[in-house]
Amino acid sequence: MSDPVGAALRAIAELNPRLNAVLRVNENAPAGTPIAIKDNIVTTDMPTTCGSRILPDFVSPFDATAVARLRGAGWSVVAKANLDEFAMGSSTEHSAFGVTRNPWNLDCVAGGSSGGSAAAVAARMVPAALGSETGGSVRQPAALCGVVGFKPTYGRVSRNGLVAFASGLDQIGIVSKTVRDCAEVLGIIAGHDPYDSTSLAPNLTLARLRLRHDWISDWIRRPNEMIPGTRMPTNFPRDAATGGFQSPLALAIDTPQFAQYKTTLLPLFKGDEKELRRTMSDAVALTEYLRDYIWSIGITQMRAASPTGDAPAMAMPQPSLPPATAPAAKSTRNQRGVPAASGGPGR
Repeated sequence: MSDPVGAALRAIAELNPRLNAVLRVNENAPAGTPIAIKDNIVTTDMPTTCGSRILPDFVSPFDATAVARLRGAGWSVVAKANLDEFAMGSSTEHSAFGVTRNPWNLDCVAGGSSGGSAAAVAARMVPAALGSETGGSVRQPAALCGVVGFKPTYGRVSRNGLVAFASGLDQIGIVSKTVRDCAEVLGIIAGHDPYDSTSLAPNLTLARLRLRHDWISDWIRRPNEMIPGTRMPTNFPRDAATGGFQSPLALAIDTPQFAQYKTTLLPLFKGDEKELRRTMSDAVALTEYLRDYIWSIGITQMRAASPTGDAPAMAMPQPSLPPATAPAAKSTRNQRGVPAASGGPGR
């Protein structure tokens, strides 16, 4: 029987001495799907240092909302990931606990400030990790390490338990091996949180939106099977960014298209037109959610799906780490040990 947590802990023990992607390991992590958490997101079972010696032993009395939701869904927090100190950097060279190296080339940085999260996923220590982003600090290290990085729309994921950098911009993000892994994590951590007044309004529940999104996705692929006698309109609008079909829900509120699509949409709401219109009254937030979620499960894969509906498998390369004697990553510190000017935005 497979032991994902044990495999993750063994991979960390083997690879982390060369990468320095992980600052703490939870040897007593429960069974589940392993995940690493950036060390500025609080946890109750490991210290949260923010990559600083100011907080060497700080242990939070509560889990961040995103962490608590992951635990409740069967994910196991196995490690805390390295970062630029207090997330102020863009290369993870400015952690008080050392530089994080890129798994693909130890002479290169992993990006930042969520470089530890990206390096841990790229090295296959864990299938996914949480990071935080203010101005690129999830997507940039993910790009440098060759993995998926996603910053949700502000308010989509609760910031409760994230040590603040710039509260009006901060957002907990996701690093993962695949888009589908990213979608799974997003579906768990997103949603309204009473402890974060900027989080998504409670009436736009994930369960309801996901149900409707799944129905729309099936309709896009198999319209004649979903509602006998209907067909996908040939003039159905397409999203300029993805080339995919725009959600019919985005067209539904008080527009000329409403009458055209009402017959098709009403089965989704069990024939209740009042409920349909009430839900559509928050069309902006709903459209943003669906756009995020459709992206996160890969609408490109859906369009290229086989006749059976299965998305084609995507082969992913595996980093091949150099020997342990490989040269250390170059530092941006001068001869006196003073950090050089930052090369990009923090976090």
